Amino acid sequence: MTQGICADRIKELERRRKLSEAANKQMANPDVRRKMSEVKKGHKTSEETRGKISEAEKGKYHTEETRRKMRKPKKLAKKKSSA
Repeated sequence: MTQGICADRIKELERRRKLSEAANKQMANPDVRRKMSEVKKGHKTSEETRGKISEAEKGKYHTEETRRKMRKPKKLAKKKSSA
């Protein structure tokens, strides 16, 4: 019986790996990323969901290294001049 359980677990892990690779490959395409971005713009998260997220995040703290990284100014994007 344990042989079957192990084999099933291996099959499940292989299936997950394949799905992950497919999703990562698809999201590497700039067109797909742009379309996904457009679909998600303007989406409002419900109050219930926001409350759940808030509860899940309570008690978590950033490490000192992360705080240092957040303090660093981000590089300014170069503006294209319209000539």
